[in-house]
Amino acid sequence: MASEPGSKDCTVSDEIIASLEKEIDIIDALVPPIRAFILPGGCKENALSHICRTICRRAERRINKLNKIEEVDERILRYINRLSDYFFIFARKQSLVKNVEEILWKNPCK
Repeated sequence: MASEPGSKDCTVSDEIIASLEKEIDIIDALVPPIRAFILPGGCKENALSHICRTICRRAERRINKLNKIEEVDERILRYINRLSDYFFIFARKQSLVKNVEEILWKNPCK
């Protein structure tokens, strides 16, 4: 993201994004399907991954805000979005590896 004013150089390639998406697909095939909203926690690794995901989402919002002021390469936007998805699926993998039950949100209004 940091560059000289007016610079259009982007080090995020389509290949990097595709590699990240492939890793997401590999992990997604390992974990059970999502049947409810999953809350962070259950084990330390899961919780840390969710913190990383949250930071990525915050960065994504800020990059989108910047994009309204100055054009940001769409690959950067796609990458940060997929990176947060990666941290979500990685957290689910950690629960599986650590044999920890995922924490499901239960609607108290039902």
